[in-house]
Amino acid sequence: MKRPFNSGAYNKYDNSNKELVISIFENRGYTLHAGLKEELYKECDVIMKHNITNKIIRIENESREDFDKIKNFYSTVHIPIRKLNTQANFYFVWRKDQSECMIIDIDECREFKIFNNITSVVCTKDRNLDAYSEEFIDIPKSLVYKCKVDHGNIIYTEPRNEIIVNKYKKISEMGKHFRK
Repeated sequence: MKRPFNSGAYNKYDNSNKELVISIFENRGYTLHAGLKEELYKECDVIMKHNITNKIIRIENESREDFDKIKNFYSTVHIPIRKLNTQANFYFVWRKDQSECMIIDIDECREFKIFNNITSVVCTKDRNLDAYSEEFIDIPKSLVYKCKVDHGNIIYTEPRNEIIVNKYKKISEMGKHFRK
């Protein structure tokens, strides 16, 4: 059984996450390009455009009930595999109260072939539904930006492990020689 769409959670968290991401990127010189009033179904949640360079950034958001567990106990962050079909560059994992988030650079993960780390999880504690199975991608927390959020500003609380990031870059670069 696949997980059914939860319109209640979507309505409760999606717009507030979008509004906060817009505020964060506006503080960094971007303007909303699309995504607040219209639904960008299967593309991303928000598209921002830099005011000077015209660089486009696509963001996907998700609030997590178990954010503190992910932050304090797990070595990876799960991203639902269905999110691979989006065009997002960044994936924000939000604490429900939006005081903290984890940011994953999806382009970097694609480059490093992280998406081969797939795990299947049987979920049983979700809105009193029957158990269902969902596939996730395991992103090592060493590749994740851990942040606090204060009045629309991101404060990086724990830098990524750049030694690990460089290791993935080297592996990725070595792999380019063997891939067609």
